[in-house]
Amino acid sequence: MRLFWGILLVLVGPAVVAQETIPINAGEFPPYVSSQLPNKGPHAEAIRKVFSKANIDAQIEIQPWIRTYEEVKKGVKVASFPWLKTEGRMADLYYPKVPIEIIKDIVVYNKAKFPNGLEVKSLEELVAKKVRIVGIDSYWYSSKLKELNANYEMVATPAIAYGLVARGRADVHINTDKVMMIELMEFLTEEQRALVGYSKTAVSEAPVFLAFSRKNPRHKEYADLWDKLAPAILKDAIVPPKP
Repeated sequence: MRLFWGILLVLVGPAVVAQETIPINAGEFPPYVSSQLPNKGPHAEAIRKVFSKANIDAQIEIQPWIRTYEEVKKGVKVASFPWLKTEGRMADLYYPKVPIEIIKDIVVYNKAKFPNGLEVKSLEELVAKKVRIVGIDSYWYSSKLKELNANYEMVATPAIAYGLVARGRADVHINTDKVMMIELMEFLTEEQRALVGYSKTAVSEAPVFLAFSRKNPRHKEYADLWDKLAPAILKDAIVPPKP
């Protein structure tokens, strides 16, 4: 009998714990996450590394933003990123304590309007300067600009916003620093880029999160796991923005 079990152990080998797989989605937000980036970007790579420590395979899919939110809201996906924490999302998303990164929003401005540059530390300070702001309706500041009775207009895309600033039809546009550095190169010609500048001071700083679907019965368990494992991974995986 002992010989039998010895042979069986040799043939079968030690017990192997099956790896769990969880589906996670994200919207296009280069250079943080994108289907066009190696390993889908630094945020995606960091998330995979965190869960791999718990023998969990995070399968990350890049989707349009509207679909991204709808799928995590319905529980089709276990989690989604990168999201700002807002009251409106709290009913659908469960946020851990540890964010992926603190992102900074800066101002791109028309140089003819501000030949000496423009440095402001808040949206309120920017509005107080009586500037013409061009924004994107889905961005965090849209409702805040209305509350502040700002002089602003909303457009459909960042490309339109940068063009309006370069041509002097708007004074400023607000966007995330790393994103802005890419979009200025993508959307403006060399001549247009010479007409704009960007601030070094952040007008806003906010954490972005991997948020878990409240429809998933294990959402708190996953969030606690993230909070336990993420800090050690993120300190080396996420590079602070340098505009």
